[in-house]
Amino acid sequence: MTRILVGLEESRAAYANPDKVELTGTPVRTGFRDTDKRSARRELGLPEDEPLAVAVFGSLGAGRMNELMLDFIDRMGQNADFRLIYATGKRYYDEVRSALNDAGLRSPRIDVREYIYDMPKVMSAADLILCRAGASTIGELTYLGKPAIIVPSPNVANNHQEKNARVLHDAGAARMLLESELTGERLRDAVTALLHDPAALESMHRASAAMGFRDATDRITGIVLGLAQEHAENPTA
Repeated sequence: MTRILVGLEESRAAYANPDKVELTGTPVRTGFRDTDKRSARRELGLPEDEPLAVAVFGSLGAGRMNELMLDFIDRMGQNADFRLIYATGKRYYDEVRSALNDAGLRSPRIDVREYIYDMPKVMSAADLILCRAGASTIGELTYLGKPAIIVPSPNVANNHQEKNARVLHDAGAARMLLESELTGERLRDAVTALLHDPAALESMHRASAAMGFRDATDRITGIVLGLAQEHAENPTA
């Protein structure tokens, strides 16, 4: 009666009994189902016609990525034609804000936060997400069909984030950049190029949405209830 539930088809091959694997997708919070880009921008007070990039690399943050983002913001400059919402992580917020203040890198187009508490709304408003590649993040990106630049964390078991990111990269849903090879300039160039290429963003959106599961919770619930029913009818199986 054992079932193994996975969020990506490519995960099936990692198990010794692939016949027991069921592709369900990864559930997302209710908030992701209750908003859309236009209403999210209106609630956030953002104009509809200005590109928005959102950068988040974990709730606690990541030291190396914050160094790169400081360089990114410096290269973004005061006259950038896109907006940025950037979560530093709680551990690094004061340090990053001090560095930005000391360098005079303050702009109304840059919203630096310790943590993004309204993530469904912010992600819905975005044109492009800069992020890691944990299972929940992948589920949220594909649920919304959001184009992404993914920098997988190198500090995880079995390098699973790079494997997750590569699936989206190969499908055309995201661009993967390895942290070990990344510079602030390269990140700035990648973000700028995509935000100025509506056709590429639309293609990535379609590819991402095609990978998403809007009914992951229902799929998982159905499987669990089905197994419970099987056990009730045949408890010795």
